[in-house]
This record gives sequence, C-alpha cells and structure tokens, in this order.
Amino acid sequence: MEDNYKKLCDEYAQKVKYPEYDVWCKESIFKAIKEYGVSDNKEYLITKVFNPNSDLYDENFDCNDPECVLGWINYKPHFKESLYDIILDRFLDAYGEQYETLNKELADIEYEEYTGLDILADIINRAEDGNIDLFYKALNEIGVNGFKEYILQLV
Repeated sequence: MEDNYKKLCDEYAQKVKYPEYDVWCKESIFKAIKEYGVSDNKEYLITKVFNPNSDLYDENFDCNDPECVLGWINYKPHFKESLYDIILDRFLDAYGEQYETLNKELADIEYEEYTGLDILADIINRAEDGNIDLFYKALNEIGVNGFKEYILQLV
C-alpha cells in the first residue's frame, strides 16, 4: 500500500465513528433472532439446548458458551446454518451498513483507485475492537441465560 494512502487511512481513522457496541450490537443480535426465527420446539430447547446436563454437551461443547448453545438451535440437516451462523452473518451485514452510514462523508470520497469504502474497510480491519470483537462481547454480555429468556419467549 502506498504511503499517501496509508496516511489518508491514518488521518481518517481518527474521525471514523463506530456503532455503539453496548446497546446497538445487542439489539442487532436480538433483531436477527426475531427475524430469522427458531424452528425448534420449546421442549427440545428446554431439555436439550438450555439444559447443561444434556447429552449435547461434553468436554468439547461448553453449555455456558453462547456460541456453542446458539450453534445447537435450528441445527438440522435441512437447514444450512444454525441460529449462531445466521446471527453472525446478519450482524456483520448490519454492522457494515451502520458503519457506512455513520461515515457517509468518507464512504463517498475517492482517492486515486481507492474508494471511501476501501478506506473504511482498511480502517475497520485495523481497529482495536473490530466487528467480530464487538459481536463476541455482545454475545458474552447477553449470556446463555439472556438468550434462553429471549428465545423461549419466541417459541
């Protein structure tokens, strides 16, 4: 990457706005769950997915890890992705859209062969707390009990 482009990225990195992770990230996750839905019945969720003594969990699958627990929801051969996969994909899309909206001025510029979106992508990739980090922080703050409470209301 040429020096002038790096300088431009460094300059804009100080001005870039990020979605607020605490509230916005959690709301995005819950919105994705609500939109996608849960195909599993309540009995399965209570007796298997949200039961730490279930045969779904062993030394390889932690019943206290939201990623693991969400991975068991909607996990069937006729579904291509578990609930975890869906909310991760939708969160990343929503984060990208929000990130671009918050930084509209930069997104609309062009610098030689680079677009503002190229610059934004470079900045987000170098950020201390990238979108994946924020996603996992939100997952862990919601926790298994938070997901249990929310998801059981939907079924």
